[in-house]
Amino acid sequence: MPSDPQFGVLEESQVKINPLAGRPKIFSDVLEEMCRYLVDEIGEDKSIKMDKKKKTVREAELDPVAQRTVIKLKFISFVTLELNRRKGLVFHYGKMTWSDATLT
Repeated sequence: MPSDPQFGVLEESQVKINPLAGRPKIFSDVLEEMCRYLVDEIGEDKSIKMDKKKKTVREAELDPVAQRTVIKLKFISFVTLELNRRKGLVFHYGKMTWSDATLT
């Protein structure tokens, strides 16, 4: 709809439901904040804000970490090298003996 401040800024393919996940490609809270940013009178001109919004979404689509954190508001996954986290051994590749399994 032309009355929507975000109309024409993002493509339909960027805001529709992801068919594999069944969830929106961009989280609704993120879209609302983008809309507030565009409508806000303080700061740059509206055309500059639109260009920034397009650029941010385009860059986030290319980076999987940015997709999860910026567009979908999910936590970053990380791998730890700390195997014993006071809950017992979390993961182990080698052969394990009984003495390795005891907590220290």
